[in-house]
Amino acid sequence: MIPTRCSATKRVPLPPAVIVCLAACSEGPRPGEVLDGAGLAGRDAGSFPHATEDCFHVIDSCLEF
Repeated sequence: MIPTRCSATKRVPLPPAVIVCLAACSEGPRPGEVLDGAGLAGRDAGSFPHATEDCFHVIDSCLEF
C-alpha cells in the first residue's frame, strides 16, 4: 500500500527542527581563540608576579598531611 499524502496532524514540525540543526552546526569560537581579561589587556602569564605569602594557610591548617 502506497500512501498518497500525509495529513497535517502527522507532520513533524519542520521549522523548529531546522532551527535546532542550524544552531548545532554553526561555527563558534574554537578552543584557544577566546581571550580572558588578561588576554584582552595584552598580558601573559609572565607579567603576573608570583605570590610570596601562604594564601592557603587557613585552609591547609585543618588538614593533616
